[in-house]
Amino acid sequence: MRKSVAWLLGGLSLVTIVQLGSPARVSACPGRRCSSGATLPEGGGVLPANAVELLFRQPTTKLGSAEQTSPPHLYRLDGDARTEIAIAIEERAGLLHIRPQQPLSPSSSLVLEYSETCSTVPDGGLRMDVDAPVLVQHTLEVTSAAPIPSTLGSLHAELNRGWVELTYGSMCSQSYDGAYADLRVELDESARPYADSLRFAVEVDGRMVEPYGFYRGAYEPAWRLGASQLGPARDRLYTLCDRSAPSFASEQTEGTHAVRMRALLADDTAIWSSTVMVALRCRSADSSPAAGCSLSGAKHPGSMSSLAFGALVLGHLRARRQRRSHARPH
Repeated sequence: MRKSVAWLLGGLSLVTIVQLGSPARVSACPGRRCSSGATLPEGGGVLPANAVELLFRQPTTKLGSAEQTSPPHLYRLDGDARTEIAIAIEERAGLLHIRPQQPLSPSSSLVLEYSETCSTVPDGGLRMDVDAPVLVQHTLEVTSAAPIPSTLGSLHAELNRGWVELTYGSMCSQSYDGAYADLRVELDESARPYADSLRFAVEVDGRMVEPYGFYRGAYEPAWRLGASQLGPARDRLYTLCDRSAPSFASEQTEGTHAVRMRALLADDTAIWSSTVMVALRCRSADSSPAAGCSLSGAKHPGSMSSLAFGALVLGHLRARRQRRSHARPH
């Protein structure tokens, strides 16, 4: 009987420790994968004739080193024929800036071509190195010249309360209860011709922050260059309300923040959105859930509370004693 009680109490302690120390949702971490090359604009994108400059992120192998491949090539399409275009390549901040050495007329169709050994595994959807190089092509269009924009547009913020997914490492993520603001820029008319080549980032209280989805240096090759996990001209700021979350995991402190979005043109010229004040609060001053950011009783899905488990154990022991008492001869 003593061994049985000790085992059950030990199990209760283990459940309590695991439950208090674990996040609400955890994804599997199958390990590092390679990353494909990426271009900006992406395939199908457009560039004004007076600003034809492409950005290229080189592919990496599964071990994280850059592939030793030939530089990308740029071609102009003329019906079924194509002509290679002389280009100048400059590397800045980990990206190759590719510029044609001759002006291109509007309505020109371009193809950026490169090879890589990173490809999608059909049965798992993972990015893995393959045995032979794969040829990758991105088609782009040149449109009419457009003035260089001086402003990005209007920034809008929507406050919410719910699960905040944090991606880290290469393929791992955890979700915590938090208060967050979803940001969206309504592009100014002058910025729209450049939308496909803009790289977006967010400034909070005068400092730049990582795009949402890049927690602790995560690197997700499926996302567009210069964009958050939510897409271009969109982002998310958050503070974590879950006590089980490590303190360093919160991106922002609770309170009101001055926020604006920055976009870089291909030549690294910066343009800015309007500024908005964003209030991130887990609870209001009277300790009730903050208005506009409420989530009733955020709990770990699929888990049994420690108190409930303890009550179940004690009830089981009490019932067992009663059965033994009734079974004894009087």
